[in-house]
Amino acid sequence: MNLFGGLDGHDDELGSPASALSVRLGWIITSLQYKLDVKSNLYQDVSLSYLFLTNNFHYIVKKVRGSKLLALLGYGWLRKNQGKLRQYAENYERAAWLKTFTCLRDEGIHVRGDFSSGVSQQSLENRFKGFNFAIEEALRKHSGWMVPDLQLVEQLRISIAEKMIPAYRSFLGRHRKHLTGGAHCNMYIKYTPEDLETHLLDLFHSNPSSLSSRTSEIRSSPTSEKEGGPYSGVKYDHK
Repeated sequence: MNLFGGLDGHDDELGSPASALSVRLGWIITSLQYKLDVKSNLYQDVSLSYLFLTNNFHYIVKKVRGSKLLALLGYGWLRKNQGKLRQYAENYERAAWLKTFTCLRDEGIHVRGDFSSGVSQQSLENRFKGFNFAIEEALRKHSGWMVPDLQLVEQLRISIAEKMIPAYRSFLGRHRKHLTGGAHCNMYIKYTPEDLETHLLDLFHSNPSSLSSRTSEIRSSPTSEKEGGPYSGVKYDHK
C-alpha cells in the first residue's frame, strides 16, 4: 500500500525500488511540512502565519507537479496537498481581511438596531471610519509582506479584490445618501471602489501604490527581522 497515493494506473510491486523510493520521499516531504507548520506558529500575526504556509506549500506543490517527483508521489498526494494549499490561502484571507469585511455589514447601523428602522448617522459615520482604519492598517501590514511566486500573487490579489470591491461598492451604494453634505461626506468616504481596486491589485508589490494624501500618515513597515519573511524556510525559484 502506497501511503502517499501512487500515480493513477501505476502498479509498482510491493518492495520494488520505485515503491520504496516513493515512500521515503513522501516521509521526507511530510517531515518538511511538519517543520513548516511548527515554524508558522512563531508568527504573532495569524494572517502572516497562514501566508507563510501558503507561500511554502505552493512552492512544494508547484515543484512536485512540474517534475518527475509527481510520478513517485502520485496524483493522490497532489490532490491532498492542493487542498491544504487552498485551505491555507482561505485562512490567510479570512484572518487578514475579516475586520475590513465586518465593517461592510449592515448590522449595528440602524437607529433601533433592526433593519426596519432608519440608519443612524453617527453609527454610519463610525462604520466608515472603522472601514478606513481597517483597510489602511491591512495595507500597511501588507507593504512589508512578500509573495515571490508571480502566479500565486496574482491569484491572491484577484481573489481578495473580487470579494472586497463588490462588497464595498454595495455598501457605498446603500448608505452614501445617509451622509449629509458633500464636504461632510468626503470626511468619511475616503476611497472610491476604483481607488480600493488599485491598492488591492498592488498587494505584495516591492513598490506598492502609495495611499492617497488623505492617508499619508500610514507608512510602509517591513516585517521585522525577528519574525523573518513570510516565505522563510524555503528558497524560492522565480523562473
